[in-house]
Amino acid sequence: MDNDAICQETFINAYKKLTQLRNHNQFEQWLCRIAENCAKQYHRKNPVQLHLPFDDSINKGILVEPDIVPDNNSEIKAKLRTVLSKLTKIQKTVICEHYINGKSYREISLLLDCKENTVRSRLQKARIKLKKEMKRIDGEPFMENIIELNARDLQIINAALKAREESDRAIRGIYLDKRGKIIGTNGKVVIIRPCSALTKLSNNAVLVPPGNISIQDINKAKLLVGISEAVLQSKGHDDIVFDVIDEEFPDCEHTRIFPSSWKLKFCTKYREIYNLTEMMTSYLEEKHPCFEDFSYIPQVKFCLDSTLQSLKINIDSTMGYSGKIPEQIINWEHSACIKGKLECNNITEEILSFDLNLRSFIECLNALCNSPEEAIEIKCTDSMTPVIISSLSNPTSTSAIMPLRNK
Repeated sequence: MDNDAICQETFINAYKKLTQLRNHNQFEQWLCRIAENCAKQYHRKNPVQLHLPFDDSINKGILVEPDIVPDNNSEIKAKLRTVLSKLTKIQKTVICEHYINGKSYREISLLLDCKENTVRSRLQKARIKLKKEMKRIDGEPFMENIIELNARDLQIINAALKAREESDRAIRGIYLDKRGKIIGTNGKVVIIRPCSALTKLSNNAVLVPPGNISIQDINKAKLLVGISEAVLQSKGHDDIVFDVIDEEFPDCEHTRIFPSSWKLKFCTKYREIYNLTEMMTSYLEEKHPCFEDFSYIPQVKFCLDSTLQSLKINIDSTMGYSGKIPEQIINWEHSACIKGKLECNNITEEILSFDLNLRSFIECLNALCNSPEEAIEIKCTDSMTPVIISSLSNPTSTSAIMPLRNK
């Protein structure tokens, strides 16, 4: 009965202190600390039971109401019994094995004969259900909206999920604007796109992405938005669970973060620039081998020429490596250009150049444009200011990408 008692006491204390949890990202550590303290208190009061074997019922996911809970907690016991009854047997199992028995994802996957990602998904769903039911029985409604997302919406979410450096993970996020906009950022790129399905939201919400994962192969999905979590569901893929920042976010004009002025503006069709960038991708990782102690990013140089009315992309064998150039490389260079309409804004420079992450640039294009014939414009100021990419047919679809700074 040791595990049953500790498990029950853990969830009672978690229920009592739920309002004290400020950072939903720390839910797992927070619950583990409560479980650890409950275990210590229980064994101090019942030292002889330290020598008793574990009750098999806990491993079977059976949570039995213990008699050790004081009478003055009868109301909490009743609520907790209701909450636990909402969990499936497999959800009770993963909760108990992970939080009470301290087993890792791998250990639980071996026990249940399933993949680690499956264990992680089941645990996330169990946590969502526990918190949802705790709020519901306490009189707080659980806001649940089902948002249908298309491939373009998912491009924005995918861009926000990718953290190219460890420090970027802290500033990744997805903003759901109830006025019908979705905004995603990974610290290097910001993409804003209309999403009419979001108008059913009662409040604006910020989704905090989990670890460095990708949804690149997903073209259609449902997003279930709740009070503290949101779940991205798609057929044939594991669920992805986001924490929701539970705050009141005022309506605002997100384009205010973009530069208000520009020096050069280049206009062309999506098809033209997409073909240009696709042509350059074969010169990225494929032609830049990995070397020990040298990291690589897909760096290229954009050159806007007002005289030739063109956009040219340059790449060579040395671009993209951090620090000293590897001695093992074979020197080569390649460039390609397209014609378009280039406009100057009170400047004398004929050529403006800046370095960009080509993968990030392509992500911005794909998230903004719906048709190959759609017209887009690229606005730039200098190599230190964000480059703005917008759809001319839908001005509310826009993005900003920071130029790379050579180290």
